[in-house]
Amino acid sequence: MAKHSRPLSKAKKQKQAPKDFAKVKNKVGKTKKPTTTETKTDFKVKKVQLTSQSALEEKGTEVTHRKLGLLELLGQLQHHSNRVRRDAVSGLHELCREHDGVLRTNLARIID
Repeated sequence: MAKHSRPLSKAKKQKQAPKDFAKVKNKVGKTKKPTTTETKTDFKVKKVQLTSQSALEEKGTEVTHRKLGLLELLGQLQHHSNRVRRDAVSGLHELCREHDGVLRTNLARIID
C-alpha cells in the first residue's frame, strides 16, 4: 500500500525552512572573511608635475590690472554678455593707455 503524504505540521515546516539570516559563529583564531558586498575605499595618488604653463608666458608683461592679456580681451569682445564685452573694451582701453606698443603692433587684430 502506498502511503498518503500528509501536510507537515507547523513545527516541522519551521525546522525544514532554511534560515535567511542565520548568525555565523566565528572560530577562535580565524580571520574574518570579507563580505561580497564590501566596497573598496582604497585609492592611489600620483603627483603631476608641470614644467611651465604656456598661458602665463603668452601674456608677457603687457597685461591689465586684472592680469588679462590682449588675446583674452579680444576673445571677450565676442562674448554674449554685455557686461563682459564692456569690461573687455575698458580693459583694451587700459592696456593701450599703459602700454603704447600694444596699439601699434596689434592694431589689425584689435580692429578685426
